[in-house]
Amino acid sequence: MEADIRKPKLSGKQRMFVCSLIAAGYNSTRIVQELKETFDIQVTIHNIWANYVSRKKWQPIIARFRDKFDKELIKHPLMSKTNRLNIVKEALGEAMTWRLDKVYYDKEGNEISRVEKRQLGAIAALIREARAEVEGDKPLIDNSKHYHFGGMTDEQIIKLAGEKGVGIPDSIQGRMGSVLQGKQI
Repeated sequence: MEADIRKPKLSGKQRMFVCSLIAAGYNSTRIVQELKETFDIQVTIHNIWANYVSRKKWQPIIARFRDKFDKELIKHPLMSKTNRLNIVKEALGEAMTWRLDKVYYDKEGNEISRVEKRQLGAIAALIREARAEVEGDKPLIDNSKHYHFGGMTDEQIIKLAGEKGVGIPDSIQGRMGSVLQGKQI
């Protein structure tokens, strides 16, 4: 039996299925495939987009499905920071382990040497990942604690340093040493 592509009528269950797939992050093409495989219904990508993704009517339902998926995801063992750090630690241990890379033989077939190597490239990436896991995705240098004084006079720099509670740059202290003596900033 050939499905009518022009005007598919989805049941309530099928509509909820579409909303759950949208909430799970499926794209329209994949949703069309899932409907075909699960319910033997053929719809177009445009139908999914126009009738579900872009319609405000379905947004609260999609949002509820997303919340449900998020709550289920949080229960997953990989969502625990300790578990993720242990996985990174194990991977780092594996990367640090020497592995057999090549074996060389003489003409008679006797082993004459072995070459072992570590996965050095993976180590840096794993350390970055562990740092990001512990500290969050913040930059290595905190620019909020660095001040740039370009294009300012020495007096302006001294005033700004006092306001921000930061030290006066060494170059200014050398130039204005006598002026700054005894001055609390």
